[in-house]
This record gives sequence, structure tokens and C-alpha cells, in this order.
Amino acid sequence: KKLHKHKISVAIDTAGSIFTKETKKVLNACDLVLLDIKAYGNEMYKIICGTTDECNAKTLNYLKEINKPTWVRHVIVPHYTLNLETLKNFAEYLTEFKNIIEKVELIPFHKMGEYKWKELNYKYKLYDINVPTKKEMVEIKEIFKSKGFKID
Repeated sequence: KKLHKHKISVAIDTAGSIFTKETKKVLNACDLVLLDIKAYGNEMYKIICGTTDECNAKTLNYLKEINKPTWVRHVIVPHYTLNLETLKNFAEYLTEFKNIIEKVELIPFHKMGEYKWKELNYKYKLYDINVPTKKEMVEIKEIFKSKGFKID
């Protein structure tokens, strides 16, 4: 509220993995939501996040209910989120929210942070995963463009 008094816009970056009445207050107060959807479908969501995508879906539905401008962000990880059929279903699902989704950011997985895991002696499950090819990224972007989404 103080930022708005000074005519400063407020964006919230969230994975939408927590949905409470407090969350609703924050979503209502901001001007824009950057919603990181880690995976589409409960099976893959559980593999990646360890839980279901129920709160994620509730967040997206609430954003639609309050007509909040939203940017959907999704990381493309081979063997995890790079499945063309699933991405087609995901794009179709998002059409239900076209009135609020201003753009979809399809972010290719990268390997820049691997060294951090090694230095910290943490187990890193993605060492053997390659980055998506340019051809794959073009194909994926076309899926979402074909549904009328602006792509970044």
C-alpha cells in the first residue's frame, strides 16, 4: 500500500505453491503476478516439487477470479518438462486463463549453477541433463503461440 501511495507498481514472483487467505491478500494488493509453474500435471509436479499442483491451480484460478495480470513462467528441462504432448496440454489448459495471462515465458534449462552444487557437496540430480536444443525451444514456443499467447 505504501508503494502504491508513491505510484510505484508492485509485482510478485511466486510459484503459487502456498494458497491461504494471507496469500490472497498479497495477490489482491499487487499489480502483476509472475507465476512460475514448475510442471504441468500432478505426476511430474510431484517429482519436481514433492507435492501436488493443487495450490498452483488454486492460485491461477484465483488470479482469474480477481482478473489479475499474470506472466506465466515455465522452465523447459529435458526428461522432465520437455514433453511435447504434455506441453500441448499445458498450453490448452492455459487458454482458460487467457484474459489474465499477458505472456508466457518459456525458459530453457541451463547448466550455469552446477558448480555451486558441487562446491557445497550437495547431490545434484541434473548433471546428466542436457540443455534443450534451439530447435526444441522453437517447436515449444510455436505450441504456445498457436494458442494465441505472447511468448518471451
